[in-house]
Amino acid sequence: MDKKDSRKKRGQLYALCILLIVVLTACSWQGADETGAVGKNASSVYETEQVSFSDSEEEFESEKTMPEETQTEALKDEITRSLSYVAYFREGEYAFFLEEAGENLDVTETELAETWETLLASARTFSGTETTETTEEENGVRVDVISVHGRYHIRSVFYYDGEGVLAEVDFSLEPLIVEPTETDDYIEIPITLGYDSEKQLNGMLTLPKDVENPPVAILIQGSGANGMDSPIGTNNNRVFADLAWGLAEQGIATIRYDKRSYSYPEDVTDIETEYLLDVADAVRFALSDSRVDGEQLYLIGHSQCWNVVASYRKRE
Repeated sequence: MDKKDSRKKRGQLYALCILLIVVLTACSWQGADETGAVGKNASSVYETEQVSFSDSEEEFESEKTMPEETQTEALKDEITRSLSYVAYFREGEYAFFLEEAGENLDVTETELAETWETLLASARTFSGTETTETTEEENGVRVDVISVHGRYHIRSVFYYDGEGVLAEVDFSLEPLIVEPTETDDYIEIPITLGYDSEKQLNGMLTLPKDVENPPVAILIQGSGANGMDSPIGTNNNRVFADLAWGLAEQGIATIRYDKRSYSYPEDVTDIETEYLLDVADAVRFALSDSRVDGEQLYLIGHSQCWNVVASYRKRE
């Protein structure tokens, strides 16, 4: 059995289990707050702030991102250095990094190790994929290295002054960007939703093909900070993705989305802000979208989430 057939069988099995026995168990709220920043005035996770030089009161101010074709040799060198620094972190070579580049950084080897390893514990296994972004600053250059891991991206930001000296480094976790899938049986469409219009959650609408106005199920994750695919285990098995695909093959549409505790952990204070307000907006989306039949709407909770569904019904 090839990987495609195996994935299809797994998705159909999930779908059949849901259709026969919808297991909903209690959902306790817990906010997650992952931070990781090094240097003077370093920004917190998920927030973008101006960051100062470690040895100056001048501030970096973003001006524009450089297209690759206009990058100077000096900038290309800074990109190469930034990638090598991330490789040092990944190998645990913090002392080597500080010896080579950390002269102006107000951080110890222990602090750097704790910061990186805390982020890595949440991000999980490195996928091998990395991209870079470069931005001209008033007093130098910013290089972002975005490393794709199993459950988050790690964004490592390096600020270089006009002489090419590393002035500051900053780390943060960012939600994974899930690419939509299309097969002969279904198509996926990226969506955004959520109760806060300024802090929308990434989501996915999975539609079966050749089914007009299919019934729709909203998939709700269990406890903890989870992305829309609700990855589980050391291999980061994408349980909600498999479930969505299996249901689509049975003619049922689904809506899944990142939890607020995953995307905006600082906003989560109770079950309302972690679950109920966003569930209500997902229901609004399903009822108003002409591509699905809102009269046939189902809520499917995973793991400890049965009381989210019960609480939502009571609330409404």
